[in-house]
Amino acid sequence: MAEDLGEEWWETKTKSSKTDKIEDEGVVGDVPEALAEDGNTNEKKKKRRKKRKIEEVVDSNEMSSEDKVKEEINDILGLVQKEEISEWIDSASIRLDIDQSWVDFLKESENEKGSLCEVNRPVIIVAASGQRCADIMRETRSFKEEEKKGMTAKLFAKHFKLAEQIERLKKGKLLFGVGTPSRIQKLMEAGVLNPQSVFLDYNYRNKKRQRLIDEKEVKKQLAEFFGAFVETQKQTDTKLFIF
Repeated sequence: MAEDLGEEWWETKTKSSKTDKIEDEGVVGDVPEALAEDGNTNEKKKKRRKKRKIEEVVDSNEMSSEDKVKEEINDILGLVQKEEISEWIDSASIRLDIDQSWVDFLKESENEKGSLCEVNRPVIIVAASGQRCADIMRETRSFKEEEKKGMTAKLFAKHFKLAEQIERLKKGKLLFGVGTPSRIQKLMEAGVLNPQSVFLDYNYRNKKRQRLIDEKEVKKQLAEFFGAFVETQKQTDTKLFIF
């Protein structure tokens, strides 16, 4: 069977403390007043430069437009992939509202596009890491809570070995899953995962302010994931959402 939400193993974290050591450098003799003032001026300049750099980083993290999102996804694809799935990407439902919750977006998408899943044609959410997948699992617990009980899956490497997960999905029922691009792609290639709806956790930023599309290794995995949808029938059978 596909695993239920069950034990929240990811909530147990090893706490570590860091001790900052401050070393004072001694000054021998008196410092001339002019030099002291010059030193203070240089310090102020450094602080101003540092402040500008921080502001530039914040500016670069502004939310993408819908056209920009489509352009960014197309940019990671090879020429053949781009030709084959560009229309599918263009047809995606995109929501860039940072104040909207996952549950609200899932419900809204179902109201607008019809049924998102059925048994063994699940909703699949694609996220950058195992930890992010675990967070989304918690955030979406109330979506179809009774209906999906016992039919959810965590589709990332830290939770199951690939061979073990393939066997579980062969025997069980699945309605809702969250996973990383690489693991989802491999399960689809193995013929045990056939999503009816795919949601990209696109605009979430990690501690380094990186999105799904910004992390080098994940970007490569995402391109390979999209390769699983080059067949026209696969695109027709699968709804794409970007959040």
